[in-house]
Parts: sequence; structure tokens; C-alpha cells
Amino acid sequence: MVKSIDIAKVMFSLALTSTWKKACATARLSNVLIPKGIFSLSPMTLEGPCKATIEVQVQGILKALSGTGKTTEDGD
Repeated sequence: MVKSIDIAKVMFSLALTSTWKKACATARLSNVLIPKGIFSLSPMTLEGPCKATIEVQVQGILKALSGTGKTTEDGD
């Protein structure tokens, strides 16, 4: 059986990771905004060190994908 993939969930996770990397590489204060809505995302690590402070504002709801398995403290 082939497991279906929800493209919207994959796209949000990719967009958040990409946005974080760009903000992290910027030498001035950056803001990452997650707008109103419900967003499912896969496990990820948003890490630095970054060149400047990043402020994250969450207006929506973030939901972990079910069935992703357990992760360790370092995300593996």
C-alpha cells in the first residue's frame, strides 16, 4: 500500500525551514511570522548559531504530524 502525502503539510515544513535559514543568515533582527490558521508539520530542528536575533511570532496553531515516531532529545 502506498502512503499518501499531504503536500500542504510538506510545503509548510519546507517553507518554515527555508524561512528560518534565511533569517538566521541575516545580520540584523529578523521576524518569523506563522499566520493564523492550523498548520501540520513534521519534526524539524531550527538551529543556529545565527548572525542576529530571530523573533518568532505564532498566531496560528502548530500540530505535529501523527505517526512520526518518537524522537530523541536532539531530534533524531
